[in-house]
Amino acid sequence: HAPPPHLKPQKPLKGGGDKAEVAAEAEEAVERTLTSSLDALSSAVADIAAAHAAGTKGATAAAAAAELATYLEADAAPLLNDSALWTLAERARTTRVRRAARSLLSALAIRAPGIFEVEVSESLPEVSENLPAGPAAIGRAARLRALLPKALQTEADARALAPLWDLMLASMGRPRLWLSSGVDPSPGLKKGAQADLSALVRAVCAHAISGCGAGGCAAVSYPSFLPFLALLPDGTAAAAGGA
Repeated sequence: HAPPPHLKPQKPLKGGGDKAEVAAEAEEAVERTLTSSLDALSSAVADIAAAHAAGTKGATAAAAAAELATYLEADAAPLLNDSALWTLAERARTTRVRRAARSLLSALAIRAPGIFEVEVSESLPEVSENLPAGPAAIGRAARLRALLPKALQTEADARALAPLWDLMLASMGRPRLWLSSGVDPSPGLKKGAQADLSALVRAVCAHAISGCGAGGCAAVSYPSFLPFLALLPDGTAAAAGGA
């Protein structure tokens, strides 16, 4: 007699294992590829910046940085304008993907900050459309400002926290990202940037009060607190509600 259906040998799925195992293996492969790609992009940004610096030794630092941002704009814009990268940097399921996404953003913020900065006209209280980053930088700047407090509030792994602090400190050193350079942009943009900065200050304070979390997070965060405070624009604590 034939054995009952539930006792019959099950035909293995192609590639071996059951459906859950195959799905897990596929997801692992995707995450490995994604992490490697993001890391390679971070290395490419550093290499391009180094080569560019060697070729512009006679230029001022500001001019060289602006030129580099223009050069990287064409290649980086599609990635930075895609919400997927920002979602990975904020809340990717695995630590390695969050780390890699934040490392790429950090590399760009350090090497070519003009990609994120909102340029403000000296003569008109509005955002200039004449620079390479132009209006597209408004959306990128807003996404970057919104990412920082959200990611800090939820991160509990030192490996992904370290590049987040690198990104925060790099962004705090760019006044135009926060529209705090002394030139008044449009009121709506200014208000939004101030709200984002206040949210970040509150998130940093809450992070410090909580002890920064476990798993070595304190060792990453504590050395970054003083540089962060030193880079805050004047009056930020009052704007953040005394935090």
